[in-house]
Parts: sequence; C-alpha cells; structure tokens
Amino acid sequence: MFKKPLRFPQQEEAEPMAGGIGGLHDNISPTNRPLNLLSVCRNMRRFGVTGAQTRPGRAILGDQVGTTRILGMSAYYTSSLEKLIVQAGKILKVYNTQSEKWDTLKSDMKAEPFQAATFNDLHIITNGKDDVQQYNGSTISVLGGSPPKGKYITTAYQRVFLSGVSGSPHLLYVSDIALAEEWSGGDSGAIPVNDKDGDEIKWAMIYKSNMVIWKRYGIFELHGPELGYTTDDWSVAPIAAIGTPNGRTIADVNGYLYWLSDSENSKGIVRWGGGRPVLISEPVDNIIASINYSAIAAACAVSSGDGEYLLAVPTGTSQYPDTVIVYNANDNSWWVWDGWKPTAFLPFRLIGDTSSLLMGDNDGYVYVMGGQIDEEPEA
Repeated sequence: MFKKPLRFPQQEEAEPMAGGIGGLHDNISPTNRPLNLLSVCRNMRRFGVTGAQTRPGRAILGDQVGTTRILGMSAYYTSSLEKLIVQAGKILKVYNTQSEKWDTLKSDMKAEPFQAATFNDLHIITNGKDDVQQYNGSTISVLGGSPPKGKYITTAYQRVFLSGVSGSPHLLYVSDIALAEEWSGGDSGAIPVNDKDGDEIKWAMIYKSNMVIWKRYGIFELHGPELGYTTDDWSVAPIAAIGTPNGRTIADVNGYLYWLSDSENSKGIVRWGGGRPVLISEPVDNIIASINYSAIAAACAVSSGDGEYLLAVPTGTSQYPDTVIVYNANDNSWWVWDGWKPTAFLPFRLIGDTSSLLMGDNDGYVYVMGGQIDEEPEA
C-alpha cells in the first residue's frame, strides 16, 4: 500500500517576513547592524512593504544583434511609428516586429556608444566620431548643416543640443530654433561651460525647466533659453562640484535625479532635486569601492519604472558591468544583482502602450526584463 504524497500549499508570491527585510548594508559591523538589514544579499528586490523576492528574469528579444557588446539603444516614436534601434560593434540595427529579428540600418558606424533624440519627427543619432545621422523610419542619412560630432545629444526649447565634441569638450553646441540642420547661422551657438577648469562635458539634459550640464567634477545650469532669450544672452551657472564620470549613469526616479559620482568627498551614488547633490550610497560602500573606474565608460543606469534606480557597473578587474546596484527610492533600501552583463538599458513600448524595460548586454543580445527565469542564448 502506497502512501499518498504530501501536498504542500503552493506559494506563488513571496510573503512579507515578520519584522521585515530592510535590504543590504554591507559596511556596518554585525554588532551594530539592525536586525532587518543584511550583510550579504544577492539577486533580491523589495516586495510589498517589508518583504523581499528574487529579482526579475529576462527573455531574449529577437536574435543576436552582434558578437560584441551592445553600445546603445534608442526608441523612435512618431504618431505612426515605433522603432527600436540598437548597435553592436559597427552595425546599427532596427528591430523587425514581423520577423522578430534585427534588420541592418548601417554597417559602417564607428564602434562607439551612441545616443539619440527625436526632433521634428527625425531621429538624430550621434556618437562623437561619425557624422551625425538622421533616421526617418525607413532610411538613414547624414544630418544636414554640418553639426558638430558630439557624443551626447538632447532636445529642449525647440532646439537640438550637442556636446562632448573632440577638441572642444567644454562647449555646449545648440542649433537654431526649430531647425535641426542649422548650426552656423541664425540663433545657433556654442556655449562655453566653465572653460577654465580643464574638465569636459559628460552629459546634458532638461530637468524641470532648466538645461543641466554635467562635467566629471561639477554640474551647471544653463539660464536664458527657458525665458526665450537669444543665445547671446544665455549664461551658465555652477551648481555644485559633484559631477559624473559617465552621463549614462544618470536616471530620473520619482522626480529626483540619481547618478554615479567620483568627485572628491562624494564618491558613490548621489541624489539631486535641486541645490547640492546628496551622497546616499553609504550602505553599499564596499561595492562602490570595488568599482573599476578604468572601465566606467561601459556603466549604465535606468529607472525600473517601479521606483528603483538600477546602476550597472564593472567591479574588480572586469571591463564590462558585472554588478547591478539597486536603490529603491520608495523605502530607501539597497539591493545587489549579479549574473548579468548589462551595457545599455531602455524603456520601450513593445506591445501597445505598455512599456517594457530592455537590457542590452556585453555579448550582443537584447533582453526584455521580467518573468521568473533568465533565458540564456543557445550554445
């Protein structure tokens, strides 16, 4: 006679633990550490009010983009188009939703990280080395007007802004108003950002109503365009001596900006909503200390969409991001994920109006984050 197997209740979701879990705190002695904080915790995230659950999984999107790391991803939306653009090595590709594969847009790009922005239904792509490109949803070509070859691009005030230009890394270039192909006439210009400090621009973006500019060791605000002034009357104001070595670590979470700083006395993750940025990463100082700053150009960050700041960094001797530091802004908890090699993040609408979080990795694949398992490429 056989006994029936025991039938345990199936738990589909994690339950909050009695007393709660407060996340990771890796640099405080066990005798002083609050009971709800963990000295070692990998691949977990906040669940509910006081619980934790395993981090999300990932599923491969399409086929392999290339055999080298993903250098960038961008989303091109118009009233009738939704395009996902990715680069690995020298090849720029667009995702084909019908074949579920990647179609080549351009095969002779420089193997440099790219950034893109949409302006007047043109998707403008730049990497600091190639001529600035424009994509209209079907063809790609050189943007007219001989714009400077900037590493970084943003749009605001009906203008295009380029920065990170070789030979003039302290200048913020701006197109004429409403004209993406006018860079030498009209009200176009080149705005110096503290040209005496020898530092170079690492990022620029609109935040609230002002253009904010990051150098490695400082942040600045551009004043004038928000008031409708012409470029001759624009001015740059220093905000704080806390910048970033890589602007791709900047992300907006719940209305605050977060980024990685290596400025003196502020080495770690900072939060800023105006005034002086605040260093907040003391609970993960041991991980911050392990960051390989010689490979920091490969780091990247994103908002998860659930109140989390995700920062992928290379640690130890790694030349690519091998650790994701997660800060939950909803409850100020810290978490650490590994097992992935993220080199680019991007929110993108894959289905309808629902945004999915995409991750490009060091092996040339793009993944959709979510689910309960990690899908791996076939050997």
